[in-house]
Amino acid sequence: MKKSLILGTALLIVILMIAEFYLNQNSSVDVFSPRTLVIAFMVLFSYFISRSWTQSLSIYGKVKIIFALNLLLGAIYYFCALSSKSFFDDNFNILGFIILMLDLTYIGVSLRLVHELIIVQRKKSTTRNFVLFLVFLFSFSFFVQPDQFNTTVKPSFPFIMGPDGFFPSLLTTLMIFGMVINSFRLKWIKFLNKGQKIKTLFQSSVIILISTLLISKSAFLADAAGAVSFRLFASSVFFLNIYFSFTIILILLYLPTAGILDRKAKELASLQQLSRSMLGVFDLNKVFDIILQQTIEITGSNFSWLILKEEGKKSFQLVAENGMPERIKEVFENPGHLSVVKWINENKNVLMVDRIGKDSRVSDIEQWRHRAGSLLAIPLISNKKILGILFAVKNTEYGFVADDRSLLAMFVNNAAIAIENAQLVEESVAKEKYEQELKVAHEAQMKLLPAKTPDIPSLEISATCITANEVGGDYYDFFKYKNSLGIAIGDVSGKGAEAAFYMAEGKGILESFGQINQTPAELLSLTNDVLYKTLDAKTFISMLYGVFDLKKRVFRFARAGHCPVLYWSGEEETIYLVEPPGMALGLVSGDIFKKTLDQAEIQYQKGDIFVLCTDGVTEAMNEEQEEFGEEQLCEVVSDHFKESAEEIQSAILMKIQEFVGGASQHDDLSLMVIKPR
Repeated sequence: MKKSLILGTALLIVILMIAEFYLNQNSSVDVFSPRTLVIAFMVLFSYFISRSWTQSLSIYGKVKIIFALNLLLGAIYYFCALSSKSFFDDNFNILGFIILMLDLTYIGVSLRLVHELIIVQRKKSTTRNFVLFLVFLFSFSFFVQPDQFNTTVKPSFPFIMGPDGFFPSLLTTLMIFGMVINSFRLKWIKFLNKGQKIKTLFQSSVIILISTLLISKSAFLADAAGAVSFRLFASSVFFLNIYFSFTIILILLYLPTAGILDRKAKELASLQQLSRSMLGVFDLNKVFDIILQQTIEITGSNFSWLILKEEGKKSFQLVAENGMPERIKEVFENPGHLSVVKWINENKNVLMVDRIGKDSRVSDIEQWRHRAGSLLAIPLISNKKILGILFAVKNTEYGFVADDRSLLAMFVNNAAIAIENAQLVEESVAKEKYEQELKVAHEAQMKLLPAKTPDIPSLEISATCITANEVGGDYYDFFKYKNSLGIAIGDVSGKGAEAAFYMAEGKGILESFGQINQTPAELLSLTNDVLYKTLDAKTFISMLYGVFDLKKRVFRFARAGHCPVLYWSGEEETIYLVEPPGMALGLVSGDIFKKTLDQAEIQYQKGDIFVLCTDGVTEAMNEEQEEFGEEQLCEVVSDHFKESAEEIQSAILMKIQEFVGGASQHDDLSLMVIKPR
């Protein structure tokens, strides 16, 4: 940002010096008159002074401010147009000066607000492009005066400064090119919900309409304050027209799918509510009530119920219901013989029935034979065993869609953990409370980890998590996509059940946002937006998320305050610690987090090695309170780079064990070794 501003200012000074040289004999040109310099100062002053408060506005708030300023200026111009008396005379009266200052303030503040929109998810060149556009805009407004150049410039320079010369045409072309390039920076639109997109569409249309009228009615500026002010005002307003025209086009493209993002937000809210509700709730009846209430809210179903396997038996029993009709409840009091229950128990898969009166899998339920409705049933699975089945019914046929199916399937992951934890607590009431809490938390933490590493032909993967005596919040996971593999590894601050449940919440959020095609940096930013609102002030999560592009053989990743990636280059036989900047999740709000977060990219090949770990590896301590450290970790990888991923992992763990000796393990240890084939 600072470099771009320095570059822009230097370039503007150079242009001023060139113009001074060519125009110093032109007495009719007012480029450096006090009035013109006041105009430039007013625009730049309002642009920079507005920075202090525009950065704190939300994205939609910035659009609303531009809209409000546009309406205000339009009302002023309308009032002037209705008046029969001229507001301006040859002496540039005080009222005309006030309105001119309002015009210039409008330009400065609007350009600042548009700049704030443009730099959302910016690239390195974004700020530079905008600053260069401002330089071209001011240069065009101050120096492109063909009517004056034609009569005052020396004959030796007609090609450069004449009305058809190179200099005016170049500045005009560069300014318009800058307008178009910056108008493509519209990534902020995808962060608006559907309602905000519709409002922004309307407001953009009004901004374009009023701005067009402002240009047509602003000719008085040429008489009141000179041609410079008119060109500066008209050019700036023209840029706003272009930018918000592009905005309208993109919003129209987004609107058909805008509801999907809103649905994802609702899904996350439900998962958050469930996770928060489950924290410290070990009463089974309360857990059941929360699950059924959330099921109805998420899917929009008319009623829902839950059946669980009886302990030590294969039969199911109805344990909870919400709004279930009595005649259906009687059927599910002992549901083990029903076809729908047998089908789910055997297939261990989600069942979605569009027409319950016509589907053979529910045909043995007499009450549904001539009934219109649809059914969604999802098994609650833990350790490859079915704990129970969650049912939801709508009174309309084809009431559920594929999103309901995937949404509820993700929802029951936390539900299964919550139920099992509550059952464990109920069974262990007589035992030591603290020990049982650690046991339950440990069980919950282990269920977050994948049962096995994914089978990827082009990657050799080995991963493990070794828990300490006191349960923590270590976590790793894999996400299989088309032609790519996502990986995540994280660590929650603190210990005990609370840390494990916070990691469960983080896992649910990652799984939810992972369904949308996001870059690692974008996914971590969205995850932070949610966790910042839910984590308590003393809790944060360090996390690294990356994606292996299996086609291009590229690893892209971003880290949120987590340990660096250890990368062994097989070609160079050199080891690197790749550590792009990033703050831990839940510490700061979205804007600050995004500014500190960066994304790295590594082109890998056969023989390379990636080692990802939590701080339990590098901070493992021996009896002298010395840490294992990154240096020893690098040495182990360098010594065993020819071996398999599993052998390298074993060598690291063995080296840590030798170093620690008789000292107790004070933190969880998670380790992931990936070796391209």
